[in-house]
Amino acid sequence: MVINTLKTAIKSKKTVTFQYEGLPRVVEPHMIAITDTGKWILKAFQTWTFESRNRPDWKFYSIPNIKDIIVMNKSFESKLDFEKNQFYIDKIIMQV
Repeated sequence: MVINTLKTAIKSKKTVTFQYEGLPRVVEPHMIAITDTGKWILKAFQTWTFESRNRPDWKFYSIPNIKDIIVMNKSFESKLDFEKNQFYIDKIIMQV
């Protein structure tokens, strides 16, 4: 279910909110991929979290650890600094 929700959000360029490591996150999802070690990951621009030390920035999330995901009714534009090529990504499933 998380994968399908992320695909919908990426396709429609919608922000998502979810729980990760016990904290709420708000992100702009840009890529679903499989790493060279077989882990499913999300690359997203995190716009908000409960922790004040986490400023807006690019983050990687282990997809199996994403909980309570909701697609928000807030659109985003692709970030100019989005790097599509990552040396440890084996396969890109979907990206903006």
